[in-house]
Amino acid sequence: MKKLFVLAVIAVMAIGSAYSQSLEDVWMNLRNKQIGKARKVMDAAMIGNEQNAQAWLMKGNTYLQVYQQDQERIKKDPSYVSRTPDAIIIANEAFYQAISLDGNIVPMTGMLGPIEGQALCADPVYTMAQKAADALGECIALVQSGATPYQLCTYEYDNVYDHEAAKGSSNNFSDIFRSVGQSWKMPGSVEAMLRGPMPDINGSNWNFTKLWGPKVNNICEHDAIIHMPTANYVDYAYGMANGEPI
Repeated sequence: MKKLFVLAVIAVMAIGSAYSQSLEDVWMNLRNKQIGKARKVMDAAMIGNEQNAQAWLMKGNTYLQVYQQDQERIKKDPSYVSRTPDAIIIANEAFYQAISLDGNIVPMTGMLGPIEGQALCADPVYTMAQKAADALGECIALVQSGATPYQLCTYEYDNVYDHEAAKGSSNNFSDIFRSVGQSWKMPGSVEAMLRGPMPDINGSNWNFTKLWGPKVNNICEHDAIIHMPTANYVDYAYGMANGEPI
């Protein structure tokens, strides 16, 4: 029993030592401007250390430098497309987590503290939020003016529990998610959400088709998992010719 206890203590010490070394490696890579290497080590070091303020602080510093490096590259080459477009968001959230866990945290030499880090993140984050708000506003204006073939589906039912649309309704909210008795028509109407690649009943593999779009757990036969694409999948698989996500 004593031997097992000693082995357990040694294992814990080894894990702690490996974690400390990982942060040292991140710090060294950042100091040497090896930012790509620093990010890879940092992402691995975060696993199991979600309650460690120093880990979050180092992550904030790492992703802030990723963002700054991308901005320098864009200045030199406007056609450059960042592979981490949300780096500044990740950095800001990491700085916030650090100070939330330890209000007196002290950064490693040459690194930013959480307040300084968030101050540097504030303007880029605000600019991104403003662009997103402007883009959404433009989309809404186009839809409301009738300039697009899209609009929000109506929510008019004679029997909402059985998805029976009101008489005279040309489209309805349920159409986004399901189709019944319509020769296997793919769900979707004037409003749609990540529709599956199924143009007709035999147009796509059944199991592949089930992967896409919103669905309720257990509603699909022999599939009890809710599948939704990750942000990276949307970025890389649904991207436009210029490399940006739709």
